[in-house]
Amino acid sequence: MSTTRQRSTGGGRPGKGDRHPFAVRVPREYADRVIAYADATDQSYNDVIVGQIIRHIDELDAEAVQLGRNRLDVETDAKTG
Repeated sequence: MSTTRQRSTGGGRPGKGDRHPFAVRVPREYADRVIAYADATDQSYNDVIVGQIIRHIDELDAEAVQLGRNRLDVETDAKTG
């Protein structure tokens, strides 16, 4: 007699949609702040970090970097070339 178990549906926590996994190493001083904030707001560490990424993602302009528009304009003279 087999004892295969039927998977139940509708149990557990709801999904958060399609996501891409990243592994990050956060410097300790910032990790401590993430941990404290997550604990105070009853969020996961991942949710705190993802929230910050979502809030600030528009500050990153990959097209501008690829075109060189985000580079510093540095004047050169005879000594620096």
